[in-house]
Amino acid sequence: MGISRAAQPVSRISAGEITAATPGIASQGPSDHRFVGLAIGGAVLGLAGGLLLHWACNNYSPDADESCLGETLAGASVGGALGGFLGYLVGLGIPAGQSRPTAH
Repeated sequence: MGISRAAQPVSRISAGEITAATPGIASQGPSDHRFVGLAIGGAVLGLAGGLLLHWACNNYSPDADESCLGETLAGASVGGALGGFLGYLVGLGIPAGQSRPTAH
């Protein structure tokens, strides 16, 4: 009677073997700065849009006691989406630099 497949010992696979088996997948990241641009553009224009609409609501609202939370969130959302999109496009045009070797 042979050993069933479930009873056989499992061999361990090292990370080097996985990298060697999948060349280009594990070792390469994006060749540009699209995600950095998305994050920076979204954060900067999201903050600017929120602050701008909050200021406009406080200064030009006919009801001085009205909360400006909705307008602030709307400005931040629209500014963040627009800024993220523009930052993504700018980041596509900036190539990533060569990785530097690390000292061991």
